[in-house]
Amino acid sequence: MKCPNCKKKIEVGARYCNHCAAIFDKPLEKPKKKSLFQPKKASLKMSFGELGYYLFKKKRCPFCGGKMIKFTEREELAGSDVSSYEIKVYYKCEICNKRYSLTELETGKREVEVKKIEDKAIQERQSQADLIIKRSKKIVISIVVAIFVINFLLVLLIILYSISHTF
Repeated sequence: MKCPNCKKKIEVGARYCNHCAAIFDKPLEKPKKKSLFQPKKASLKMSFGELGYYLFKKKRCPFCGGKMIKFTEREELAGSDVSSYEIKVYYKCEICNKRYSLTELETGKREVEVKKIEDKAIQERQSQADLIIKRSKKIVISIVVAIFVINFLLVLLIILYSISHTF
């Protein structure tokens, strides 16, 4: 043990330092070692359906069908001396990089949302395609009309030329 004043070695329980003559109010006690292990409380909450999915189901992405990788996140919970946290289980698709909670995978809730998003995207693409087709039709009709008008004018000019040279 070391003297708090001169930092030289002294005996445990000494009331004064032999080196610097510092007097202590209480006999010095050996300092407690800090424990490397601090008690923690972890909790993992799963429904029976989630547990069944976690243990037995093949983990495939509902969006693209790719293989999924499990990872966990810790969420610190405040309120006690013992540090506690909740563990949440997630899966991430290797192909499309989408992240799903265990609850979303078990209930299939995300699949419905994904299908709605896909349907909406398909409808948007289809409406854009319809718009492009309509514009293309208008352009084609304009070109055909222009060619018809030019041909009509050429025929009219030829007729007028032939009439003017006959007289």
